[in-house]
Amino acid sequence: MCPAFDSPGRDLSLPAAIDHTLLKPEATEAQIRALCKEAAQYGFAAVCVNPYWVKLCAQVLADTAVKVCTVVGFPLGAIPTAAKRAETQQALDDGAQEIDMVINLGAFKSGDLAQVQTDIEQVVAAASGRATVKVILETGSLDSAEVVQAASLAKQAGADFVKTSTGFAGSGATVEDVALMRATVGVEMGVKASGGIRSRQDALAMLAAGASRIGTSSSVSMVSEEDQSAKPAGDERARAELIEFGRRLWQREYVAASEGNLSIRLGEDRVLVTRTGACLGTLAPEDLVLVDLDGKPIEGKAEASAELAGHLEVYRQRADVEAVVHAHPPYATACAVAGLALDQCVLPEAVVVLGAVPLVPYATPWTDEVPKALRPHLSKCDAVLLANHGAMTWGQSLAAAIDKMEILETTARVTHLALSMGKLSTLDQAAVERLMQLREQKGLPGKLTPCRP
Repeated sequence: MCPAFDSPGRDLSLPAAIDHTLLKPEATEAQIRALCKEAAQYGFAAVCVNPYWVKLCAQVLADTAVKVCTVVGFPLGAIPTAAKRAETQQALDDGAQEIDMVINLGAFKSGDLAQVQTDIEQVVAAASGRATVKVILETGSLDSAEVVQAASLAKQAGADFVKTSTGFAGSGATVEDVALMRATVGVEMGVKASGGIRSRQDALAMLAAGASRIGTSSSVSMVSEEDQSAKPAGDERARAELIEFGRRLWQREYVAASEGNLSIRLGEDRVLVTRTGACLGTLAPEDLVLVDLDGKPIEGKAEASAELAGHLEVYRQRADVEAVVHAHPPYATACAVAGLALDQCVLPEAVVVLGAVPLVPYATPWTDEVPKALRPHLSKCDAVLLANHGAMTWGQSLAAAIDKMEILETTARVTHLALSMGKLSTLDQAAVERLMQLREQKGLPGKLTPCRP
């Protein structure tokens, strides 16, 4: 079973662990746009901005793996719980994917622990299923016993992370506080170190102490230091994307244990792929293997995924494809097990993005039967169901391939629910033709075979 967050001490890719932060009240639109551009270029986990800028960041970063994080009750935490919940709802509506909320420090110091826990619970409830919640403890204002108590309250309240500091209270993160927080919450939660972290050495010390995320405004200089092997090149961005999207698939229960595999094409003749036996929910750089188009290893000590042959066949047949995803989303996999292609025109999004999704005959996993079975379909579609073996999607980016997997699963789930209600109404020929005209007008990439009205 995969733990929810990376275990302390793992060799994390530094850029993929960074929340690229700009919370200065005087920050301009140009500076926020530059922040987003840097985050995408360097493969940072997220940008962290004030709520006013969330909508802009969500738009700028829409086609990247970079998440949008914002703050609630910032920087003092001393606002009513209802206000924090309202701020959270607004942030989600604007496109936030992560919420860093400030604990009610005054209530905590007054001993009103029930109120502190309720405060966190209400934000968690507002964000439920839509965003990750990190609770800022302001550790510089707490002694060790209070750090343990506050972190425990955050865990009991259902938060996803505990975080050290706002960076506005004069005292930031320390290695000792990070280690104490990690020991308190275990591996089930994330720990974000933030406040005063300005160098690569600072960041690595926090990661070694148990942090799984670093909040800093010094991100670019941090990863550009001479002794940092990670550079803002395609390889490093690809690694960050594989790690992030692997976790996303696992969190959505599209894979379990060591199921599934991901790959990204790098240039004309290299492919970065997850290793065999890797849990996509806890991928780290050492779980990624660089191979050529013949599958021969170029870099990495691990063995590439046993399903690599299928990925390579897609890349060989489709020069326009830059990423391949193989997963086992439940409803789509159930269709594959039932022997049902998803070739009817059910949802407009699926008509335009996927078209008819064929059922590829069963092929023994880990053998050359897989690429042979895929071959007849590769010029006709960007998604297939694999009989008794899940689904595959591909696209011009990993984000695009993941989007197709999500649309495929939604279509399978809606189809199942409609049939269970006794009726599946499909779009008629005129509606389908209109959608295909719009697809052509918009110049959408990829291949598809029109579905059956």
